[in-house]
Amino acid sequence: MTLRTLAVGVAVSAAAFGIALSQDGQKPPAEPPAQAEPQPAEQPKCVTSKTEWKQNGKAMTFEIELHNVCELRLKCTIEAFVMGSRGTAQGQGTVLLAPKSKGGAATKPYALNVKSLGGMANVSHSCKAI
Repeated sequence: MTLRTLAVGVAVSAAAFGIALSQDGQKPPAEPPAQAEPQPAEQPKCVTSKTEWKQNGKAMTFEIELHNVCELRLKCTIEAFVMGSRGTAQGQGTVLLAPKSKGGAATKPYALNVKSLGGMANVSHSCKAI
């Protein structure tokens, strides 16, 4: 008798919360949303980057070169952290990139002075149209 009372109590409490149970006590699968929201079109990637270690005499640098491949004028902020055998170097800079139709002005480097050639580098950049 206690078992029957519990089963009724579960059914009543499930109904009180608006949950429909099937004959075996399991919940039916949730219905998919009526209409999914359309995903916005993905923005094309306008900036490509290339990095390299350079030495000019005794000066050593880690160079990040950004290249604009869109017809937009861009302002890009570059952040870099380099860890080498002689210590770390950290820097931040801003470059202005012309539209790709301007040729060489669409490519700009940012150089960070380092203590040794080689190591590990973490680089990020973010660009906004101006």
